[in-house]
Amino acid sequence: MGRPEKARVLRQEIVGLLEKGAISPVGESEQQGGFYSKYFLVPKKDGGTRPILDLRSLNCHLKVLRFHMLRTVHHIQAGDWFTAIDLEDAYFHVPIAPHHRQFLRFAFEGRAYEFRVLPFGIALAPCVFTRCVAAALAPLQVQGLRILPYLDDWLICSRSEALACLDVATVLSHVADLGLRVNYRKSSLVPCQETNFLGIQGYKDTLLVTYIEATPSQARIRNIHQLLGRFRRGRSLTLKSFQRLLGMLTAASSLIPLGLLDLRPLQGWLNDLRLDPALHGHRLVKVTHTCHKLLRPWRRRTYFTRGVPLAAIPSRWEVVTTDASLEGWGRCGSAGRPGAAGVLRPGRQTRSGEDRQLHGGVLHQPPGGHQVPPVLASGPAAVAMGPSSSLQSSGCVFARRRQQGRGSAVSPGP
Repeated sequence: MGRPEKARVLRQEIVGLLEKGAISPVGESEQQGGFYSKYFLVPKKDGGTRPILDLRSLNCHLKVLRFHMLRTVHHIQAGDWFTAIDLEDAYFHVPIAPHHRQFLRFAFEGRAYEFRVLPFGIALAPCVFTRCVAAALAPLQVQGLRILPYLDDWLICSRSEALACLDVATVLSHVADLGLRVNYRKSSLVPCQETNFLGIQGYKDTLLVTYIEATPSQARIRNIHQLLGRFRRGRSLTLKSFQRLLGMLTAASSLIPLGLLDLRPLQGWLNDLRLDPALHGHRLVKVTHTCHKLLRPWRRRTYFTRGVPLAAIPSRWEVVTTDASLEGWGRCGSAGRPGAAGVLRPGRQTRSGEDRQLHGGVLHQPPGGHQVPPVLASGPAAVAMGPSSSLQSSGCVFARRRQQGRGSAVSPGP
């Protein structure tokens, strides 16, 4: 896109923002003050462009508040019916205090403007908007509606098709009363028992309808494999590239059986480089033999499609006591369960005692067809098996495991 075309798109966007009341012109007497940021275009997924206010310089002076985002897999129940609502211009529903608007200014073709609403790109936007949405939906959730909001994407879960129609109508009426605008083109208002929410592809098993399976969406898998294609053995990439890949794999790991457990060694390998992302983001890191080997499971497409249950699985607490030597392991269960013992493979004999004990407690579980999530107790040989959020918590042991024979992976840099 040439410069004249970019100017035309920006001009149209500014006209649209003025019509929406999202920005306002700055008077000539006030243009010398305030904080100005760049205004430019970025490509959209659908092939178009989106104007963005570059607030990176301003974000350096803001304190970002921590908050917890939605964990979808913990709220969906077996047999649920789904509808989804997408808000239009979500952040624009949050006004900015008049005395703070001077920090959200930009200039174009000799004229200055400032944002009157929350713009995209500011570090505080996700936290502020999430809190506003929580307050807006609280009255409905108190009534018993299960609404899972993730920024401008809301998933409504209902126990029947008829109730799903009633719930989505209630939410739409409530949204209209609050003055929020709905993007009907991106919303899914017809109830169904399959959903693709936040890159999570959930579907009802046609044979065993007692739970809902969830896998990463095909678009998410495609994006991960596209990035993985750059991680060839011996190639050097920036630390930011490694951080981006690790973030994508971490987000997908909750939808893969034992996904986080498989990811821990890669996290440990990267942490052992002792690089600060803020200071060494552009430092080159070599894809060593060890790194390439740790990425091997994630290169298989079938690894992403095994699926995890979205609905809650009944479970109970059980204490399993384990011990291990350099040659073997043993386990003693409770509630009348028989114990077990075995010989360690050569590869496990060199690992830590905690690792070997967990091997006996987790990877050799009692029969019955149910995986049991472990929680390490105070004693090094005691493992509490119970209804924790995921079996992936067992990866805490592997995060401290050091890989052997890595070699140097960091290239000299500034």
